[in-house]
Amino acid sequence: MDSPTLTLVLPAYNEAERIGPALDELFGYLRRRGEAARDGAPGSGRLPERLEILVVDDGSTDGTADLVGARPEATVDGDGAPLLRVLTVPHGGKGAAVRAGMLAATSLGIFFIPALFVAVERLRSRSSEKAPEAPPEAPSPPPDSDVAHAE
Repeated sequence: MDSPTLTLVLPAYNEAERIGPALDELFGYLRRRGEAARDGAPGSGRLPERLEILVVDDGSTDGTADLVGARPEATVDGDGAPLLRVLTVPHGGKGAAVRAGMLAATSLGIFFIPALFVAVERLRSRSSEKAPEAPPEAPSPPPDSDVAHAE
């Protein structure tokens, strides 16, 4: 079994409602393996072949760890290593979860992804919103008004 060359650590606490769509989005991106992703962002083809996604469940009470562990990516692949692992730790906060994940990672390159990909729903909604319009400029006062010549 080859060790992964890059580990992505995802701290999670009571994320049962959001973690499924977030992981779907992440694994969809990773499977495309192109040089460019949607909207011109860098593609996953630039990442190493062997990746490990490590979800650190920070003592969730909503079944987050069970949902992650039941995903197909959590099963052993042809190399004898799952693409997705879940590590459950007692609730100690985000910092403790990130630290536990960093210590449990098996690769040389380790990154953590904060706030569960900044909530997939927010990212999707932002991409569909148009940019806000600038407020209209206030008209300049006439040159002979008191405002224009105030000292």
